[in-house]
Amino acid sequence: LANWQKCVDTLAAAKPLWAPGAYASYHAVTYGFLAGEIIRRITGKTPGTFFADEIAKPLGLDFWIGLPADKESRVAPHIPPPKAVDFRGMMTSLGVDANDPVMSEIFAGFDAITDAITFINTPAGHACELPAANGIANARGLAKMYAACIGKIDGVQLMSKASWDAVRQPRTRDLPQLPAMAHFPKLPGEGFGLGFALGNPITQMLGPGSFGHDGAGGRLGFAHPEYGVAAGYACNSMLWDNFSPDPRWAWSDALLEIVKA
Repeated sequence: LANWQKCVDTLAAAKPLWAPGAYASYHAVTYGFLAGEIIRRITGKTPGTFFADEIAKPLGLDFWIGLPADKESRVAPHIPPPKAVDFRGMMTSLGVDANDPVMSEIFAGFDAITDAITFINTPAGHACELPAANGIANARGLAKMYAACIGKIDGVQLMSKASWDAVRQPRTRDLPQLPAMAHFPKLPGEGFGLGFALGNPITQMLGPGSFGHDGAGGRLGFAHPEYGVAAGYACNSMLWDNFSPDPRWAWSDALLEIVKA
C-alpha cells in the first residue's frame, strides 16, 4: 500500500473487466491510486500535496492525506470492530462461487483488510499517501470541505452547479453482474455517481440529491446543494457493519426533518 509506483504500475497493467468508460464500479482502495496518479501526472504534485495546497490550506482545514509528523500526537487510533465481518462466509452462503478467479481475488483482498487496518493505524500508515483510505480529519474539516463543494466558504468554492449535476448522475445502476457475483447483494438506491456515493437507504445522508461518502467503521461526510447543507461525522470506534444504517447516524434523520420544515 505504501509503494505508490508499484500500485499504479500494477493497475496500469491490469486488464479491464469491460471497455473503459462503459460502466463504473466501486473501487474501495484503488480509486485513490487511479485518481491520484492522474493528479500527479497533470500537476507534478503527489495527491496529498495537491490536496493540501488547493483545498486544505485555503480552507484552513484540519485534514491531511499524508500526516505531518508534528500532528501525530493529535490522531485518535482506530478501535477495530468487536467482531470482524465474515465476508467470505456471507458471500458463500448467498451462492457465490468461491472458486471463481474473480471472486478468489476479491476474497484475498478482504482477507488482507485486517492487515491494512493495522498498518493504517501506525505512524507510518498515517504518513504515507493513500487517498482512498487514510485521509485524517475531524468532523469540522469534513463538513467545511463539503460546504465548499456547494457554496463559497472563505472565498473558496470547489465545485460548480454543473459539477453538482455531473457527480449526481448514477453511474453504477446498470452495472453488469459478473457470473461469480450473480447473488451479490446490490446496493439499494442510486449507488455511486462520479466519485461520490449517492443517498440510499443504508447511507441516507439527506436523501435524493445528496452526494458524499461513508468511511470504514462509520465515518461520514456529505452535502446537499438544494438544501444548502453539508455535514461531517467522525468516529474512531469501528462499529458499522457496512450493510445496515449505522445507529450513530440518527442525527441525519433529525437534520432532514429540520431542512424539510
